[in-house]
Parts: sequence; structure tokens; C-alpha cells
Amino acid sequence: MAVAVHEGRLLLPEDGAPTTHILKVPRPAERSLVQDELSLLRIAAGVQGHPVVRAEVLEAGAYRGLLIERYDRRIEDGLVTRIHQEDFCQALGLAPALKYERDAAIPERRFDAGAIGRVLDQTDAPALARRAFFFGTLLNIALGNTDNHAKNHSLLYDRGARPRLAPFYDIVPVMMDGRVTRDFSFRIGAAGRLSDLRPGDLAAFAEAIGFRRFSAGLARRLREVLQSAADQIDSLQGPGFKSLGDALGGQMAELSDRLDLGLIVPARDLFIAKGVTGGW
Repeated sequence: MAVAVHEGRLLLPEDGAPTTHILKVPRPAERSLVQDELSLLRIAAGVQGHPVVRAEVLEAGAYRGLLIERYDRRIEDGLVTRIHQEDFCQALGLAPALKYERDAAIPERRFDAGAIGRVLDQTDAPALARRAFFFGTLLNIALGNTDNHAKNHSLLYDRGARPRLAPFYDIVPVMMDGRVTRDFSFRIGAAGRLSDLRPGDLAAFAEAIGFRRFSAGLARRLREVLQSAADQIDSLQGPGFKSLGDALGGQMAELSDRLDLGLIVPARDLFIAKGVTGGW
């Protein structure tokens, strides 16, 4: 739900008026989704250098929602103006139905690593955008978000003719829903899911999105980012956090094993929740 926040009040703008926030409200039985997503957004913001959307929890009776600040708005002297943005589907001229690589019928209309590289080359700082996207992709996998599709990445036109990579958003632990596919939204090298991932896939993916090679420095920084994320697992304590912490521990341990990263991951119980996650 698109809303506006003015002087601490939550408002529904009239038709055509710009909004300032997105409010995501799950069913009361799935209230934990709110805190789960907020936790992952905060972890992502703290362990890598690219901006992440700002969000906070709102509660009203039995309902809990996640209020997310829109990054495509500018507010000056109380006036809200829109900033042009386009998601990766729009940037590539793809229909929304083609937001997953697996749904493409022909190679020329496919959201894959090569297409991602072409989008990143359009930005005002391609090298920085490429690094941010690379680390963000592996971090999403580490955090259990395989729903990292083309409409969950955007370009923001706020600094002139060439866009920048928009802040990361929609980081949701879909791994916690046994009904959601474990397939990646786009292949990492030859791998279509975590169980297929091998160290060589990192080099293939890096080169496909535009790196000249998968350097030792890039590998070292990747390990630092993922280790920093793993270090946050034990901070997820208290009611409602155990299942998320357990799931993250299992996901990161497997990712570390698959890629020979040598991450130090806190030992946790295995727990798979049955609530709906992703797309809420």
C-alpha cells in the first residue's frame, strides 16, 4: 500500500498525489514476516557499502506492518516530488512476467547475468554498481532471499542523465517457506540453486556481469561481507527471532561449504517455518 507520512501522521493521498512510503501489512497470523524483513534489511545495511531502504515497524491492534521509506522521492520545504526510476525489467524492455531467468522463452529476452551486466554498464559509476550488485547478490542468497528478481532491482535517475543503482529493497527470507522454490531468480555461473553452487560459479558470474576477472581482492571482500552477516546471527534473540536465526545459520553454513569460504557460522537448530514469505 502506497501512503504518505506527514508530521508523523499516516495519510492516504488523493489520486495523483505523490506518496512517501510503502506500507506492507501481512495477515495477523504472519506478523513475524515484518520483523524478519526488517532484520534482514538492517543486516544488509550494516555489512556492505551500498544503500538499503529505511524501514520501521508499525503496530495497530492485531496488525503489524513494515513502513518503508521511498527512495524515489525528494522532499523539500514540505513539497514531495517524484524521482524517475525504472526496475531492471523496464531497463531491459522485458515484460514483468520475465522477471525470472527461468521464464524466458528466447535468450534475447532473458534476465540473466549478461543482461544484468548491460544494465550496470548504463549507470553513472559502472564499476561501483558492479561491485554492489555482486556482493548484494551473494548476500541475498546468504540471507535466504532467492526471490531476487528483475523487479527487485532498480535504477534511479537523480544525478543527471545517467542513473545510479537504487538502494536495495525487498530482502525477504523466502527460504523459511517450504512452498517457495529454492531456484535462484537468475543463474550464478552454471548454478540454478544453492545445492548446485560451486566455487567456479563465482568467477563465471563475476565475469558475466562485467568484471575482467574474479580477483583475490574481490573474493576477500566477499568473504568479509558474508562473515559480517554471519556474525549478526546470534544477535537475533528473543521471542520471534529464533526461527529466523536458525534458518540463517543453516543457509550461511551451506553457502560457506558450497563455495569453500571458511565462514565461521554460529551453530543453530534447523527450523523451517510454514508461513508464507515473499511477495506479501
